[in-house]
Amino acid sequence: MTTRRTFIRQASAAGFAAATFATIAQAAENRSTSLLSKTRGRGPRVKSAVRRDETIVRSGGYGWVSGMTWTADDRFLVGIGEGAEWPGLPNDLQFESGLIDVAGDPQDATFQVVAGYPVLSIYNWFRPGGDPAYYAFGTLAVDNYVYQYLSTFHGSAYFRAGKEVHEHFVFPDLKCTKLIYSTDHGRTWSNQDGTQPVYFEQSKDQSRKSMIFWDEPNSLFSAVILLQMGKGYSGNRDGYVYGYSMANGGSAAELAMFRVPRAQVLAKEHYEYFVARQADGGARWTRDINACAAVHRLPSNWACWSIVHNAPLELYMMTAYYSKGIDDLTDTVEPARLGFWVAPQPWGPWEQIYEESPWRPGGNGTYIAGPHISPKWISNDGKSFWMTWTDWSKTSEISPEYLIELWYASSDKESRVKDHESFLTHANFRFNRQRVDLVI
Repeated sequence: MTTRRTFIRQASAAGFAAATFATIAQAAENRSTSLLSKTRGRGPRVKSAVRRDETIVRSGGYGWVSGMTWTADDRFLVGIGEGAEWPGLPNDLQFESGLIDVAGDPQDATFQVVAGYPVLSIYNWFRPGGDPAYYAFGTLAVDNYVYQYLSTFHGSAYFRAGKEVHEHFVFPDLKCTKLIYSTDHGRTWSNQDGTQPVYFEQSKDQSRKSMIFWDEPNSLFSAVILLQMGKGYSGNRDGYVYGYSMANGGSAAELAMFRVPRAQVLAKEHYEYFVARQADGGARWTRDINACAAVHRLPSNWACWSIVHNAPLELYMMTAYYSKGIDDLTDTVEPARLGFWVAPQPWGPWEQIYEESPWRPGGNGTYIAGPHISPKWISNDGKSFWMTWTDWSKTSEISPEYLIELWYASSDKESRVKDHESFLTHANFRFNRQRVDLVI
């Protein structure tokens, strides 16, 4: 079980066993130096990165950024979790999953909720017997299509007795992933089987038929990160979509990986899973998910959050962050850390070029998470990009008794407004962004 704010870390580190996975990962890590020397010559060498705090912009509504993509019709779509206060939403509505259309440049971006997206309200599943939550995670535009993987649980969240706030609120474990899609750049949406409208299955209705990943060995791919490759996936040349998933195993966090032909994303039988890097820099794949191996290892308590193709520099960039000991309504016990990695191929080998500890953008020392490289906001020469992140802070005292009353409240208008006002007093999620320059 996990508390409310640890979900963000759990979502990118869904637990699966470490023994075989970590052994294979270590072997791959031992080969990284020689592979890097063979494959690095495709573009300029990136040595490090510089965050530009003077460029920081904080705006938008509330909600942690869960995924983003650049559509073929030039829209910038951003998935938001646990959100509120976005243009186009009723003022009293909080949602577990939302999709925002971000227009303009990073400095003067404007926001609008995507009409037609199946927004999932926060209210039902926080009550005893409520439906499980679905969190919009990996989102990817491919030609006219937009795919989205939603992470979910078996069962709903609930409160249990305890003296501290963070002991009251409990999440079940992430277990499965639902896939929805749009054929018109994100304006209308269907279930994986093509039916409409999108529905969110109760636990008893979740199955391998209704979920793209369901009760996989060691909860593999219960939180999917998708490789972004330009406008409408136009930067892709080999015909595959690539997805990743973090998991804690042993003393390190391992990154698993799948690929699927871009025309077969909806068909589970066409998914293949990474097994090993080859001596020539290629990769070996299998359709047996039980044989999936780690493609990269991060230090303990680190989580990968985005992977983006940098076409001008002919490389792939990864963002990850460290977070440990998150209380429910307080700051992190340990300061956050930020890291960047680069690789010559989607499967690596990955080389760390940057680490910052503590990570406090603009001097903010509260809970910081979810660093993303915007696939649309990469410079023409590839030497700079805009990173987005979420920070969260407690801004008022809220009693445990009040929170219990809040979440168990009925769905009438008065309770919903009361719930919404409390959310805004104790959370400060924002669509933060700043420029990062690469040192070549």
